[in-house]
Amino acid sequence: MNRVKILNYRIYKNRGYIIVDEEINTMSGAESLIMKSAYSWPDLYYIGNSVSAYRLWKRRGIVKFYPIHNYEPIKELPLKNKVKKILVNGHYLQLKNGNTCLMGWSEREQKWYGWARAIWGFEIGSKVEKGNIAYKPANKEDFIEDTLRFWDFNRDGSWARPDWWGTNEQENVTNKTLDKLEIDVYDKSGDHENIGMYFEYTTYVLDDRETLKSQHFYEYPSEWGKGEWVAKTMEDAKEMARDFAEGCA
Repeated sequence: MNRVKILNYRIYKNRGYIIVDEEINTMSGAESLIMKSAYSWPDLYYIGNSVSAYRLWKRRGIVKFYPIHNYEPIKELPLKNKVKKILVNGHYLQLKNGNTCLMGWSEREQKWYGWARAIWGFEIGSKVEKGNIAYKPANKEDFIEDTLRFWDFNRDGSWARPDWWGTNEQENVTNKTLDKLEIDVYDKSGDHENIGMYFEYTTYVLDDRETLKSQHFYEYPSEWGKGEWVAKTMEDAKEMARDFAEGCA
């Protein structure tokens, strides 16, 4: 297990995070690593490096940071006690770096943001539609359609967006065919326990002498989402931000 030693820290209370200069000892004999890490304040969930936290605050106005799952707030304590709670066991501690903050509240914009490989803000009136990253299928048929759409197929198996592929000079694709679609089946590889959908397709590149064979299995989710919907409350906007973060994580 890695041990983290605090060398220094700076609390940016108005930004909702703390910057910690960490010396990380891997216990393997390797040289220690020095990092400037950002954690949510006062809950101490990992955000990223100091630059990432600053950009989220400066560009988006985000001042409250949360993980998208298993969030547990700490009890409110006087500031001195909060600091003492961080500096324990001779300045060694295990911070909450296994559950990264991927959503947050922007006081300036009055929006809930979700982020991972992309970032987007949601407010009252925001809409989630098919094809959006925050879209979560409402039922099995919706799930099948959404999954096929992701791989550029219509529900009937025809190739979606052929005009886009044909005009994109960076792509070599001339055609895609859905060769097999099986629903309510188990994963033959054994990687997934529950039933889902399995499909195979062929991609034809500009050089017709070459084809690419692909196959995928998608397990049905344990819970269905809301499909297309509109945020009517800030709690709805918060849920959309969480769904967005999950979708691009």
